Order: sequence, then C-alpha cells, then structure tokens
Amino acid sequence: MPIEYSLIDIPVKDLICSTLKITKKLGLFNGGNPFVYPTALLLVQLSLAVFSNAILQHFLVPLGQTTFIPQILAGLILGPCLGKNLTFRRTIFPPASIYTGDTLAYFGVILFFFLVGVKMDMRVVRRPGRQAYYTGACTVLFPMSFNFFMVAVLKRSIPMESKMHESLLWVASFQSMCSSHVIITLLYDLKLLSSDLGRQALSSSIISGAISLLWSTSVFTGKESSTRGNPQWMMILMTLLIFGMLLFMVFVLNPLFSWMERNTVDSKSVKDGYVLLIFILILGSAIYSEMLGQHFLYGPMFLGVIVPEGPPLGTAIVTKLETVVINVLLPVYFVVTCSMLDFSLIGARNFWIIFLLSFFAFIWKVIGAMLPCFWFKNCMEDALPMGLVMSIQGINDCLIIERAMQLGLIDKETFTIMILCVVIFSGTTSPLIKSLYKPSKKYTCPYNKRTIEGSDPKTELRLLGCIYHSEQTPLLLNFIETLYPNPKNPICFYVIDLIDLAGRGAPLLLDHHEYKKPVDNIGSERVLNVLRLFQQKHEGKVTVYPFTAIVPDATAHDDVCSLAMDKKVSMVIIPFHKFYDITETEEDKPRPIRRANQNILKYAPCSVGILVDRSYKMRAFMRKTTNLYRVGVVFIGGGDDREALSLGGRMAKHPYIRLSILHPIEYGVSRDNESKTDSQFIKKFLEANEESIKFSYEEEVMEDNISIVNMVRQMEKHMDLIIVGRRHERSSRMLLRLTDWNEYPELGYIGDLLATSDRSNVSVLVVQQQSFTNDDDDNIINRRINPSTVLDMHWSSSTTWPP
Repeated sequence: MPIEYSLIDIPVKDLICSTLKITKKLGLFNGGNPFVYPTALLLVQLSLAVFSNAILQHFLVPLGQTTFIPQILAGLILGPCLGKNLTFRRTIFPPASIYTGDTLAYFGVILFFFLVGVKMDMRVVRRPGRQAYYTGACTVLFPMSFNFFMVAVLKRSIPMESKMHESLLWVASFQSMCSSHVIITLLYDLKLLSSDLGRQALSSSIISGAISLLWSTSVFTGKESSTRGNPQWMMILMTLLIFGMLLFMVFVLNPLFSWMERNTVDSKSVKDGYVLLIFILILGSAIYSEMLGQHFLYGPMFLGVIVPEGPPLGTAIVTKLETVVINVLLPVYFVVTCSMLDFSLIGARNFWIIFLLSFFAFIWKVIGAMLPCFWFKNCMEDALPMGLVMSIQGINDCLIIERAMQLGLIDKETFTIMILCVVIFSGTTSPLIKSLYKPSKKYTCPYNKRTIEGSDPKTELRLLGCIYHSEQTPLLLNFIETLYPNPKNPICFYVIDLIDLAGRGAPLLLDHHEYKKPVDNIGSERVLNVLRLFQQKHEGKVTVYPFTAIVPDATAHDDVCSLAMDKKVSMVIIPFHKFYDITETEEDKPRPIRRANQNILKYAPCSVGILVDRSYKMRAFMRKTTNLYRVGVVFIGGGDDREALSLGGRMAKHPYIRLSILHPIEYGVSRDNESKTDSQFIKKFLEANEESIKFSYEEEVMEDNISIVNMVRQMEKHMDLIIVGRRHERSSRMLLRLTDWNEYPELGYIGDLLATSDRSNVSVLVVQQQSFTNDDDDNIINRRINPSTVLDMHWSSSTTWPP
C-alpha cells in the first residue's frame, strides 16, 4: 500500500494521518519506487541498522568497548547525523514509517529484557554476601545523596531556565542508578565474567539494580497518578494487581516451567509447543503491565526470571532468540531512540549543568563502590576497577531517560544531553577497565615454583584435571592411575568440570566437597558419580575434590588458573581439543576449547600437560592386570623435557608400566653448549633407576630433522603413551623447519608430529613446565644437549630400538 507523503515536511508530533492508496506493487523495472511501500522501507531501515552496528562492533569491540557503544553510535549516525540530510530522511526515514520501526524496536526490547531475566541465576540473588550488599547499596545511595546536595547548590548559585530548574532533581536521581544486566553485558564483553572482579560486581549489581528499579518505578508511578489525578485507592489496587501478577508467576507459571523441564531430555529436544506457549506468555505479560499503567517491560523481565536458567529449557530459549534479538532487533531500538535527539536544542549553560551532574554522579558511583572494598581490605588494584564497573551505563539508562521524557519529568533538550553523557562516560569507562584490570595477575606468581620436577616425591602430589565433556572423565582417571598412587605417595586430585554458560547470565563455581546437598540443573551429575566411585576404589591413595565451573568458554582459563593457584597444584592436565575415538557429536565446540587450552598454557601458575588420547589403551588401563603398559619419553633438553622425564619417573614405579627413554643428541654439538642442568638431571635420574628392570635408556645421534622424524615414527609403533616436552630451541638442526609443518603449535614440534599422524594409535602427553617470564613461546630457548653427557655416567645404553 503506497503512501502519499503530502505531509512529509511536517514534524512527526504534528502528523495526524496520511492518505493510503491500495495499488499494485511495482518493481524498479516497471517504473515503481520500492521506498514507498512500508514493508520494503522497513527492510531497508533494518538492514542499515544491522549493517552499521556490525561494522562498528568489528572495529570498536577489540578496543575494549561494549556492544552498547557500537549500537548507540549506529543510531546516532543514522538518526541525528544522516537525518540532517532532507533527501535521506524523506527516502529512508519518512515520518509515516516511524511508527512501524518504533513497534519493531520495542518488540525487540521486550524480548531482550525477557532473555536477561532467563539468564539470571537466582542462586546469585540468594547468596550475594555482605560486601555485595554494601557495595550495591553504596553505588546507588551514595551518588544520589551527593547529587541531591549538588542540585541544591546549583539551583542557588547558577541562574537557569524554569524547565531546567524543575527537572534538575530528576536528572540527578536518574544519573545515579545502576542496572545489573548492563554490568553483566560489560563483564561478558570484556571477558571478566568469571574473574574475581566479575563475580563480586555481579552480586553487587543485583542489589544496586533492585534499588534502582524500586526508585524508578515509584517515581514514574507517582508522576502518572499525580498527572491524572487518580485517587489513592486506585494506587492501592494497582499495587495489588502487580503483586497478583508476581504471585501468579511464582505459584502457577513456575511449576509449569518446571514440568516442561522435567519432560525435556536436552536443549535440542525442547518441544515447539513449549516455546510457543512461553512466547505467548511474554506478550501477555507485556500487555498486562501496560494495562496497569506500568512500563510494558516489567512483565517480560519478571517472567524471564521465573523461567529456569541453563539447560534444557533456558538454554533452548536463549539459543533460539538471542542472536536475532541482539544483532537484528535491538539495533533498530537505538536508531529509533537516537532519532528523537535534537542537537539544535542544546544550550551551552544547560549542557554544562547536566554534564557536571553526570560527571559527579560517575565519580560518586566509583567512590561509593570503592568504599566497601576498602572496608573489606581489598587493595586499590581491585577497588578501582570495581568502582568503574559499577558506574557503567547502558540500554537500561536510555529506557529510563526516555520514559522520563515521555512523562514530562525532563524535556527534549535534557533528554538529548543525558543520552550524550551516557555515551561519553560509558565509552570512556570500558576501555579503562580493560587496561587496568588483568585477571592473570592474580594467579601469575614468579616466586613459587610448582612443578613435578621441583616437588618432593615422598610427599603428596597435587594435580588439577580439566573436563570439557563427560566422556573425558575415564581418560583423566586412568592417567592418575599410571602415576601409581599409593599410601606412601598419595595424590590429591582436583577435578574441574567446565560447562559452557549457554542460557545463563552469571558464572558459577561449585565446590562439591563443601556442598553436601546435590545441586540440580548443572549437567555434571555423571562426572560426579564416576569421581565418587574412583574415590571409593582408591581410598587412602587418591583424594578427589570435584568442582563445577559454569563459565563462558572465552574465560574458562580464569577459573582453572585461579583454582590451580589457590590449591597449589604442581600440574594442570587438560585434554586436547580433538577427541579421538569419541563420538563426533560430543565435539560441538572445538575452537573455544582450543582457545581455553592455549590460555591455560599461557597463564597457568604451574606446569601444564596436554593429554592427546589416540587409542582405547589409556582408557582401559585400569582394567589391565598383567600386560605391561609401555611409556616412552623423548628427552631433547630443557625445562619442559625435564618435567616430562620427572613425570615418566613417577610412572616407572608402577608394577605394570615399562618406561623407555630416548635421548636424541645433535651431531657436532660441543661441551660449551651443554646444559649443566640437563646433564645433572639425567645423571641423577639414571642413578636412581639403575636397578629397575622395567626401565631402559637409549642415546641416538641425530644429524637433521629427517632423522628425528624417523626416530619418532619408529618409537610410536612400540609405545602406548609417549611423553614429550612442548618447547625446544628453534635453531637446532634436529628441529629445523619442523615448525613449518605444525598444525597445532600448542603441542610443540614433537607433540604435533605424534598427534597429527594418521597411522599412529599412540597417546601423547605434551608437558610444559611452569614459566617464570611473560615471554612468548618464540622467545623461549632451551639449551642443546651435549653428546658427551653420558660419558661420565656408568650406564650402558641399548643399541637397538625398541630398548
């Protein structure tokens, strides 16, 4: 239906009606203009909003900006900036099209706030902690109190217009509010959600968000009632109806959603009827809220909190809606909001008054959040980022400011200035947080050496194992079995089950040794049962401490490294991101898992071992009784290889393990290039195992990389498990140009050669010893091995392979 835009130059507020003609739609080649059709025009507006947002996100998010800044900047570009061009405004954003875009935009906001509620973990709400209570309350009340004082001073000292004089108090209060989901978005975008700062800020934001919501609801409800002259009994009735909606959600809808969850196996099998019913309830709750005179977002937001977070129901809903809502519908809202901005109305005096209030509200928020941190004896390095995180603003602030303008609490000029202040302070704060707070500083300790080589073999060995999929649990447990735990050499084994945060908004770290009651709906029940049986079988030999971490894949290494630091483990064992001999359906997200492994290698406060399982032999090791399990160690030299050999030495004590060591020696290397540390280590190791009949040692001179490749190929035919170091010297002729063939650099040269072999069924353990510098792998140099190292050792090496 084309529209005759005879009133195209009339402002939107004065547009009453437009003439509609029902005609046949014509294309460009038939002389038609697609921009006069509402459907085509809406598609063009939607495409421009999405495209602009995507381009800005591509450039700004890597700089430390949250997704909010690209979204609102896209709205500013398409609204006030390009909107100044009369041709562009008439063609793309004519007044008659505003209502269609407005409807689509607020529909996206409804779904967005519903998803925010779905991802809300009520366990965080119930257990915020004392510091979270104080931080959340101070973040709102502290700036609001000081801003009210500043308003009184400004009104007395600076002459201003009557409208500004009346609205200044509301400006001060709205600039002091916080929103939990804005803070969640910030932490997620900056990859701080699972850090110590993120967990504390998330708990505090629940308190500050509740106070802000209560204040804004009271202000808006009171304003509407006073404007319409409603009697007091109507206010009481409206309050009762609101509580009735909440009670209906808790006592009727919550059991309904629980029933849906019990009748759903996993997130992929959620019935379409369930999703459709929830979608109808979203619209119904929005209508009910609007009928009561409240904002239509309240109902969907509270409904989202009632829906169980996480798999299967919450994850399915978030998976189906999140991408479309955030990347397609939400940018349209910012275009609509920014189209209401009018920079021509801004006066210099009013701008500086509001900017001054916004600036001091930001300062008071930072100070208010820092004070409880100091009270609980947090250092300045933690308190300042905490204050900056709690002061962030976003879409919730835009909605509140817009609502205030609609109710007449502020005028359009004030609305424009406040939106600009939100952009300025949010755009400045998030990069500052990213530069100031580095989670890796917490668990990077250059003074404590936590390695297998440095640990006392007569004391308890502490290890940490990571599980990405439940099928990896037997693999890790069988690896622990190869270390021969016994009452004289016990093992303390910490296990962390890493579950993706899909369908949740808050990370969770559960210590199942402390939580006596089982925790439902976390997806680690199978892992816990296997660990419990393993603990019972090895009573007195192995102590198992299971943990479950529900975190984003991008920040999973934070929980692993923090736990390794707290528990003082000597090595972290991580499975390789490719799961050989496991059903392909389990390898859903190999790339995020690989990034997590790379981050653990980079930041771990101890040694790290990457376990590549290429056969069923390791998983079946515990079932063996008489057959020898053959373990090989390739010792080229350096800290990583010493760590590998130390691990192999512990395995050699097992009655059913045979250890074979291959020591490649580079041809023509003189004694001057010898590593004394490696020489002494080899000497002590051979002397300690000289009487073992299940132990063999061989040296072989290597002239080039072809020689070492052939040696590895021969070795893998006779071994069940090969342990290798990860990092070696690049300039060595034995390893020259092997990096050109590396498919997985995190495995090193030899590890990659073994793991990517199509003909090999041998499992591989790639070991990296704890690093005490922040240098890149390319700068880490391990010294060469002197071919005369063994001349001083009373040991006869075998002359044929296998030994």
